[in-house]
Amino acid sequence: MTDMMSTMLPCADEAASDAVSPFTSASPVTLQFASLLCALDTAVEAERDIECAGAFDPAYSDGCDAAKHAWARAADLCRSVFELPAQIASDAPLQNMAELLHFVLGCESHAEYCGAEDRLLSDAGSYNWFGHDPLSRRISAMLARATETFYEIGALEMIAGLVGLDPSAGADAPELSALLAAE
Repeated sequence: MTDMMSTMLPCADEAASDAVSPFTSASPVTLQFASLLCALDTAVEAERDIECAGAFDPAYSDGCDAAKHAWARAADLCRSVFELPAQIASDAPLQNMAELLHFVLGCESHAEYCGAEDRLLSDAGSYNWFGHDPLSRRISAMLARATETFYEIGALEMIAGLVGLDPSAGADAPELSALLAAE
């Protein structure tokens, strides 16, 4: 059984831990970003649950509490990703995406979300990573998933529903770099 486990798990013994593998070369930022993606998926799902529930549904208040805690955890993980020191070059786009997602989680108007979307589209190189090694492919996949999540958040009622309420919806979106600098 031990022999089978050592062939299934990377770095199961001392000799294997010295070898370069996608598991040993991942930085703390990479690992924390993977946790962030899971937290964001949980938060989006919790938010969708309360969007579908009625205010008089007994599960509604529990769902609101669950969503509130899920968003708080996602925001904390976003912050931890971009506050960790970068150790490898691929940490930069992960940290950029985490900072953008952190901003989006705090959007109070549709114009702010649109500003973040403009930033994502106009500065796409800051939110992508290319490479052929396994870690680079994994980072590219995580960034692609984070981009999908960015748009899923924008489609939620908490953001999309702000269009009719937002007095600046017709105005130009505020410059994201100025808003991020203010934080």
